[in-house]
Amino acid sequence: MKKLFTLLFPLLLLAVGICSCSKPRPKIGQLEISGPPGMCSETLGQEFKGQNLKLALSPGKYMFRFTAPGCRDQYKLIVMKPGRKEKVQVEFQPVTAAAVITSKPAGAEVTFKGKVIGITPLVIPELPAGEYSADLFLKGHARTQVSWRIVSERPVAAEGLLDSNVGSIAISSVPDQARVFIDGSEVGTTPLSLTRTEGSYTVRIESDGCVPVERTVRVVKQKRSRAHFKLAQRPGGIQVTSRPAGADVFINSEKRGVTPCTVEALEPGKYTLRLEKAGYDPLTASIKIVPGAVDKKNYNLLSSTGSVVFNVSPVGVEVMLDGRALGVSRPISEGTVSTKDFRVDHLAPGNHVLTLFHALGRPQRSRREFTVTKNQCTTLKNIQIWVANCEIIYTDGTRERGALYSEEKDHVIFGSMPGIRFRIDRERIRSIRMLDSKGDSSGTGK
Repeated sequence: MKKLFTLLFPLLLLAVGICSCSKPRPKIGQLEISGPPGMCSETLGQEFKGQNLKLALSPGKYMFRFTAPGCRDQYKLIVMKPGRKEKVQVEFQPVTAAAVITSKPAGAEVTFKGKVIGITPLVIPELPAGEYSADLFLKGHARTQVSWRIVSERPVAAEGLLDSNVGSIAISSVPDQARVFIDGSEVGTTPLSLTRTEGSYTVRIESDGCVPVERTVRVVKQKRSRAHFKLAQRPGGIQVTSRPAGADVFINSEKRGVTPCTVEALEPGKYTLRLEKAGYDPLTASIKIVPGAVDKKNYNLLSSTGSVVFNVSPVGVEVMLDGRALGVSRPISEGTVSTKDFRVDHLAPGNHVLTLFHALGRPQRSRREFTVTKNQCTTLKNIQIWVANCEIIYTDGTRERGALYSEEKDHVIFGSMPGIRFRIDRERIRSIRMLDSKGDSSGTGK
């Protein structure tokens, strides 16, 4: 029996071993974790860094701790099942804390992120993790800056020490009782003592009859400064306007500007004023300059020129006045033979010459003389140049070129040569073709 047991025991152990080896192992699961940059994941004493993680884990329960810069820690219990894939998206809440801003002395204005948010002492709540600064300002003290850093939910304190930056300044002048302006605001009359915060100020001194004096004065904190001003007697001036404007202004034969203008720095006394403008009579006047005052004078200038109005027909005549081109006669509206008037202003009194030209005119070039009277508008009689500006095609097929003077509903006024005009009824006309400056048909028919 003992021998039989000895022989069977090894076989029994072998069978048990074979059975145990054939038992299947549990399948590994896959865990995918995603979160913000800088995230760190920790479980079972192991730490995994990365924004996107893929972990192979055996089935079971895992307690994870997730951390990220500037955020509160997050905890999650994750259950892994055999062969399953799990995805976890980690959402963080930012770490915030309050900042307590104080100053010595208290009552300073707090500027944070470019905006005034209150006076010290002041609490700024719920600030995310990071570095911050604020400006503190209290009248009579130097501006200062405080900085702090938020790293946890624990409140932080930032205190600023404000130094007094007030100094005094004594302002005097000759003559005294002059008005004192600092940075544009009137603050009193000389002699004057006042206090200001440290810095540079623009001080202006004014007194009737004297030239104002202005300069920059520096105030130093906790010190007394002095500023003395000596005022010179102020010259006078004159403000000159004219109708019309644009006249040259001469004072004692020296040009000083163009109206409207103000002439300053004139010593008190009498002067001769003269205004000159092309097309107007010169004007001379006597003026008196008073010390420290600017007088106002307005003058009406009398025109020394005239005007002319005239009409030239037909369309397309080149017009020159005294050798200067004025343009070409143009129709009042498209398709008409009536022309627009010419008007020329600011002509010197006397005789003038109009020169008229058209390549098809008879003659091609002609002259008209006229006289301009000062301050008057001269109207000339209508100037008509004989130009073969059209070709009439009659109903019987015959053609005739000449000048078309006017058109009516049932007839036209036509001239076949200079000095001749006659009426043609519309019923006799098949079409009218206008000619260009070379005598060619424009292709337009009526």
